[in-house]
Amino acid sequence: MRQMLAATDGAWAYYSATTGQRPAPMFTYDGLVSIAEVDSTCGEGCTYLGATGTELTSRGFRWLYDGISQHAYDQILFYEFGRSFWRFADKLNYRSPDNSDCIVTGFAVLMRYGRLQI
Repeated sequence: MRQMLAATDGAWAYYSATTGQRPAPMFTYDGLVSIAEVDSTCGEGCTYLGATGTELTSRGFRWLYDGISQHAYDQILFYEFGRSFWRFADKLNYRSPDNSDCIVTGFAVLMRYGRLQI
């Protein structure tokens, strides 16, 4: 668990330094960003855009947790952090009639591989 927390704390600091901002606090626990294991959510992981509070299904959590012993960090949490740090919609999102959310997805994919040298 220490390795997981060190990795998530490191990723959070990297995302903050890279984007020059922090997500708006939405879900926290005792002043800390919350990551919760839940029975179901909007996918294997789910995060509010531009805000704190990430949910992982039990399966998603196991992928991450079990992978650490093999030095293979699953990408799901690092991808979701990219969604937390998305604060560029007003500048980068497509406008009507082309209301695709592919830009935020691309950002999350880019960020999940930005610094996985754990």
